Amino acid sequence: MATTQFDNVYHGNGKALGMIRFSQAGLGWKPLDEGSTVTIPADQMTAFAWLRVARNFQLKIKMKGDGEGEHVATFENFQREDHARLELSLIHISEPTRRRGI
Repeated sequence: MATTQFDNVYHGNGKALGMIRFSQAGLGWKPLDEGSTVTIPADQMTAFAWLRVARNFQLKIKMKGDGEGEHVATFENFQREDHARLELSLIHISEPTRRRGI
């Protein structure tokens, strides 16, 4: 699978726009200006949700916890027409995880 990229996406409730890139290994979000890069390995992702929010649409990712409760990452400002490409990217990310029995 090649990488799939979306521009002008917010991470969490932050005010910084960035780009998010998906590959079979997971995802990476990088702010357009200064700030920290966020990476989430594919084997840490357990569930995905697509929600309508104030800033267009949100991708909510549930991740494996370390005993301290549920970990969630959110990315906002997706457009309605991004859904099909995003869904295909997430299928490619989660498929190897399902084959490993995780």
